[in-house]
Amino acid sequence: MDVFVTMRRDPVAVQPQPVKWQGLVQALAEEFSCPFSKVEQMLSSERHQLEQGARIKDFIPVLAVKQVRDQLRRSRQTPA
Repeated sequence: MDVFVTMRRDPVAVQPQPVKWQGLVQALAEEFSCPFSKVEQMLSSERHQLEQGARIKDFIPVLAVKQVRDQLRRSRQTPA
């Protein structure tokens, strides 16, 4: 006797929340005492670079923030 189990799946529309870039930029600018415009440009540039090679784009905002934070941290440690 063969038993088949069928699971009913209701379609669920899952849409990622838009990333609040202004808030991210502001937080990074405050954390590193850096001009808003500089952080905004860095984050935008990093996001663009990551998007070029990404097949899965879900984590681009997280990776972009991490990269910019690392860049700002390194620039803070290096005397101007």
